[in-house]
Amino acid sequence: MIKDRPDFEFQTCVQPVNELRNRRVTDARFMAQLRAYHRSLGTWQDMSPPAIDGRKVDLHSLHCDVQRRGGAAQVDKKGEWGAIGSALRVGQGAGTRLREIYTAYLQEFVAAVEQGFKVEAADEDMEQFVQVENRLP
Repeated sequence: MIKDRPDFEFQTCVQPVNELRNRRVTDARFMAQLRAYHRSLGTWQDMSPPAIDGRKVDLHSLHCDVQRRGGAAQVDKKGEWGAIGSALRVGQGAGTRLREIYTAYLQEFVAAVEQGFKVEAADEDMEQFVQVENRLP
């Protein structure tokens, strides 16, 4: 713990509320599409929200981080699952578990979307995930 150190400084970051809202809506849209995709396969009811050591894994953030690194095959090749675990704040040692979560929840969905499959989320799917957006100031 740092107490009254005169040399302690940190950089602030201005993040307008509309940017936070847009991110929440994007997250909600992604989750609604993922849910709609798995519902079309009949697999959504079998899926509980993933967690590692009690920490919820944000599937949209996992998807974005994997895509930023070139996709799951590149992450596997470079052994970057641990780094993704650190970025998602679930721990660097959670790499294997993150790979399992990605495979179970996202891999088929990503492949289908890349092949041009259009996933339309139903209103009730979107509504469930947008509720968080309504709590923002």
